[in-house]
Amino acid sequence: MPLSPPKAPTRIAKLSPPDGEPSLDTLGDTSGDLLKVLSRFQKGVGLSVWQNNGDDNSNWTRHSSTNWPCNLSAATGMQKYEQCPDFLNRYKEDIGLAKKLGCTSFRLSLEWARIEPVRGQFDAVTIQRYHDIFDYLAELGMEPNITLHHFVHPGWFEDLGAFTKDANIPVFVAWAVKAFELFGPRIKMWSTFNEPTCYMFLGFIIGQAPPAHVMDLIGAGRMLLIMLKCHSAAYRAMKALPGGQHTMIGLVSHHITFLPKGSGLIYAPARLAAEWATYWWGWDVVDHWMLTGQFKWKLPLVGDWIVEQDPAGKPPCDWWGVNYYSRCVVSWYLQPTKMAGELMTDMKYPVYSQGLYDAIKRSSKYGIPMYITETGIADAKDTTRGTFIDLYFKARLGCVGFYYWTLIDNFEWSAGYKMKFGLYEWNTDGSNDRVLKEGARPLIGFYETLPDRMTEFRAAARDITGKALLARPKKAGTGALHIDASVSLAVENTPVVQPEGVACTSEVREAHKADQLQADPTYCVRWAVLAPFLQPVPVGGPATAPRGPIPGPSLLKSLEPIWNTLSFAATVGYLAWLHRVAELAAEQCAEDKAAAARKHKALLGIIARLAESLRSEISQATGDAATLKKDLTSLQVDFFSLKTDLASLERTLTKSGKDLREGVAKEFATVKEDMKACVKNVEKMVKRLDAFNEGR
Repeated sequence: MPLSPPKAPTRIAKLSPPDGEPSLDTLGDTSGDLLKVLSRFQKGVGLSVWQNNGDDNSNWTRHSSTNWPCNLSAATGMQKYEQCPDFLNRYKEDIGLAKKLGCTSFRLSLEWARIEPVRGQFDAVTIQRYHDIFDYLAELGMEPNITLHHFVHPGWFEDLGAFTKDANIPVFVAWAVKAFELFGPRIKMWSTFNEPTCYMFLGFIIGQAPPAHVMDLIGAGRMLLIMLKCHSAAYRAMKALPGGQHTMIGLVSHHITFLPKGSGLIYAPARLAAEWATYWWGWDVVDHWMLTGQFKWKLPLVGDWIVEQDPAGKPPCDWWGVNYYSRCVVSWYLQPTKMAGELMTDMKYPVYSQGLYDAIKRSSKYGIPMYITETGIADAKDTTRGTFIDLYFKARLGCVGFYYWTLIDNFEWSAGYKMKFGLYEWNTDGSNDRVLKEGARPLIGFYETLPDRMTEFRAAARDITGKALLARPKKAGTGALHIDASVSLAVENTPVVQPEGVACTSEVREAHKADQLQADPTYCVRWAVLAPFLQPVPVGGPATAPRGPIPGPSLLKSLEPIWNTLSFAATVGYLAWLHRVAELAAEQCAEDKAAAARKHKALLGIIARLAESLRSEISQATGDAATLKKDLTSLQVDFFSLKTDLASLERTLTKSGKDLREGVAKEFATVKEDMKACVKNVEKMVKRLDAFNEGR
C-alpha cells in the first residue's frame, strides 16, 4: 500500500508496514537475461538511502549525533540528519522523478543497519520495502544498481571493530550472502563497496567520518586491506550461490588527485602535502592491487609498511565503477584553490573534466566494463551545474553507463545540508520540495538524445567523439578535453579476431585480451565496450578448450584475398570517417561563427546600453555641475556681504572705543579738578581750625 508523503521537513523516516504481513519470498521475475541488461547504455542517477533517510543505530548515526564535526551543525548552518527527504516512504515519487529525467537505471544502497539492526535479526518491513522499490523500478523499466556498503554499517558491526579486524571478514561476507539470497534474482548489477579509499581517508586520516581517527596511518592501511579482502571474499561467495554466475559484481572507487598550484621553493610544502594527500586517498594503492593482486601501503619516512600478495592473484571483479568529481589544487599556504580560468564549486575544488577522461583511460587497463557511478557538483546557486554536466558527460567516452550524483539535495555526510548536489532542490524548511533545477536540463538533453542500445549508442558516441576531437582549446577548466584519439575512438565496433575453430570461452577471451594489450595498450577500452556482447560459443568441447594452433603460411596465403577486401573496406571506412570529420568541422565552424555573431550582437547591445547609460550619467552630472556653480556663486556673494559686515562692525567698534576713551579721560580730568578743589577746601578748613585754636 503506498504511503502518504509527509510534509517536509520530516524527522527520521520510520517505515510504515503495508497491509498484512510482508512476504520475504517475493523475489519477482527471475527470467531476466544479463545480456539484455548489459546491451544497454545505463543512464541513471545515484543515491545513498542513509543520506535520504538516516536510521536508528549505525556508525554514521552515532557519528553525526556525538562526534565532531557534525555536532557543530547548529553553529555552521547544518541541520541534523533526522530531517530528511524520506526516500523510503516517497520512493515512487522519487523514482518517477528519475524516470522523467530519462533514466534507465537507478543506483542505490542496501542499508545493512536497517535490514539487520541486531546481529542475526532481520527486519521484515525494511526487506519488503526494498522489494516494493525493485517492483516499481521493474514497472518503469529501470535497472537497479545495488551497493552493499555505502559508508554505513550497523552499530553492532562497528562495536566488533568493523573493517579493522580480519576476524570480521566472514561477518561482511555473511551480509553479502544474505543480501543476495533476499534480492539476488532481481538484481543483475552489484557493487560490494562504494569508495573504500574515501571511507579510509575521511575516517582514519582527517577524522570527518566514523570512526573519526586523525592521522591513524597504520590503521588506515590495515582497514583498506581488510575492506579489499572483504570484496574478494564476498565476490566469490555470491558467485557460488544459485544465480550468482548470472550477475555482475563490481567495485566502485573514488578517483582523485592533488597538485600544487605553482612551483618554486614557496610551493615545497604544497607539493609534499599534495603528494601524500593523493597517496592517502588510495587510488594508486587500489590501482596496483587491481592489476597485480598485491596490496602495498607505505608510511612517510618509513616506506613500505604493509605488503601482502593475494595467493589467487588479481582480485575478481566484473565491472569497475568510476566515482570522479575533480582534482584538488593546493595553494602555497595549504588551502584549496583553483587554476586560472577554472570554475570553483561549493566543495572548494574546481570543475576539471579532463580528470574524468584521465580516470577512465587509466582504469581501462583492468579490461572490464566501466561505469561512471558518481559525478556531480555542489552548486547551491545552480549557476555552474549545467556547464559541469555538459563538460563531464562528454568526458565519459569508453564507459557503458553514467550515473549523476545525486537525485535530490540530501545530507552530505559531514557537510550536512550545506552542499547541494541534487538535480532536484529540497530544503529542510519545506520552502522547496523536489523542484527541478535549471542546471539539470543539459543532463535531460543528453539522456533523451542518446539511444539506450549499445549498438546505437556507439554510433552516437562516435559523433560526439568527432566533435570533441575538433573542439578548439579554450581556457583551463572551461575548454575542450585533451582527448587521445586512439582511446576516444574506443567506442568503434572493432571486430575481435578469434583463432579458427576455438570456442569464445572466458579463458580464451582473457588470453586474447592479454595478447591484444601487449600490442595495443588502448585495446582494453574497446574491450570494455565489446565485452558484454562476446558470449561463449559452444563448439562441442570443454569450456577450457585450448586456444588452437597458430595459422600457418598456407592458411595466411588463402586468407590474403579476404584480408585485402577487409583492408579496402577499412580504407573506405576511414575515408568516410575523414569526410564525416570534415563535415563536423564545417558544422562546428558554422556554429562557432553563428555563436560569435550572436555574441557580437549581444555585445553591441550591451555597449549601446552602456553608452546610453553613460550619456544619461553625463547629462545628470552636467546639471549637477551647473547647480553646484550657482550654489558656489551664491556662497561667494554671501561671503563678500559677510566680509563687508565684519568691516563695518570693526569700524563701529573702533569708533566706539575712541569715544569711550575720550569720555573716560574727560571724566577723569573733571574728577581730578574736583579733587584739587576739595584739597584746597580741606586746607582752608585746617587753617581756620588752627586759627580758631590759637584764638582760644
